[in-house]
Amino acid sequence: AAASVASRTTRRNSDILRSSIDLNGVIHVPESWLSEFEVELLMLDGNWGRRRLLWTKEKLYITRPEELVILDSIPLHEIEVVANIDGDRANKSFKERPEENGKPLETSNSIRKYSHIDHDQEIHKVTNGIVQIKTILDGVNSGRTYYVATRNHCNADQVRHTISVELSKFAKAARKRAQNTSYFMKSQLIVRRIYQSLPFQVFVAILILANFLLNAVEAQIVDEIYAGDGSLTQLGSQLEQVDHFFTIIFAVELVINCYAHWFRTFVFDGWNVFDFIVVTLSLVSLGPLQLPINVLRT
Repeated sequence: AAASVASRTTRRNSDILRSSIDLNGVIHVPESWLSEFEVELLMLDGNWGRRRLLWTKEKLYITRPEELVILDSIPLHEIEVVANIDGDRANKSFKERPEENGKPLETSNSIRKYSHIDHDQEIHKVTNGIVQIKTILDGVNSGRTYYVATRNHCNADQVRHTISVELSKFAKAARKRAQNTSYFMKSQLIVRRIYQSLPFQVFVAILILANFLLNAVEAQIVDEIYAGDGSLTQLGSQLEQVDHFFTIIFAVELVINCYAHWFRTFVFDGWNVFDFIVVTLSLVSLGPLQLPINVLRT
């Protein structure tokens, strides 16, 4: 029961949140989130402070209990571990965090402007079980580990279990989406480098020039291409096969260009749009519908 009260699924609160960033430049949690919990968070100074955890499908947000101004955020795909541990282990881990010039090293690159602790808030030392949220070393939070306690809940164990299970599930889904996106972006970068390379561009230029010369020759020998009844001669059939070859090659070049520069770079380039229209009409003309598009393609 306590877990169901603490977690408000798919909640929207437009009275509190009108936009992500207000006129003063303060960053707010997005208008919808999947879960919400009031917890105690281990701060960078070693004390425990009351905080609110909210997460969407993409990010975990940390705010004060009474407002939704973002103090810190963690991309869910950068959460490496979500685990239940004991409080003594958390305090020990915090004390042993890396130091630089004799001072504790803050490993988070997240928003810090609003991360100070209110002087009038109640700070507790938590020794019961807590949730550990570990981020990846090369992510936005630079490998920082967060420790979350739920001792103020009447059913702390159940709430802690709910946080651990739900956050693990959403983090796993976010990692899978990020991995798929990463594969696409890496392959796209490889294809783009090949497409923009000098040898490839020279090859395409040679094809365009050869196609232009072919169309110029066809225009000069029209009488040898078509018989008296309008059908193609043997030479005309051979030239038509060559023309089909160029159409297919240009279609392959268009697909490579489209994949390498998808989406905005391709769509908002006038020459790419023109090339797409010409190649599409060329492919259509391979069927029963004959279109005079050779002059456009050259």
